[in-house]
Amino acid sequence: MARWGPRPDLPTPYIPECYSHQYIRQLNTKGVDKYSSVSYWKLYNGGTAWDCLGINEKFKGLYSPIGRMVWQVAGTLKYMLEAGECPMFHCDLHLCNIFVDFGRDTNLPDFYVGDFGRAKM
Repeated sequence: MARWGPRPDLPTPYIPECYSHQYIRQLNTKGVDKYSSVSYWKLYNGGTAWDCLGINEKFKGLYSPIGRMVWQVAGTLKYMLEAGECPMFHCDLHLCNIFVDFGRDTNLPDFYVGDFGRAKM
């Protein structure tokens, strides 16, 4: 299995913090075991990038968050390609899988890439 983890020579990626993860075994009618992956992630207070399209009142009239989103998401994808012994591909990146977090002391939110259910190495 390829090693993948933090690298001090790369900038910190905007990936949500995973609190826990487990596989749950299920028996199906054919007698073959199946496993479901369950994980618990840090929640963010701004919804998703989909909200940036005008649904969320916090974003109305603001254009600079879009530039910040592009910069942070692109940096995270670069990190995923370079951080491990082999690259990781998200395979399901869309606006609803980009989470928004408004920090306490900032006017611009941070954007986190999440939902790695279809990710491949």
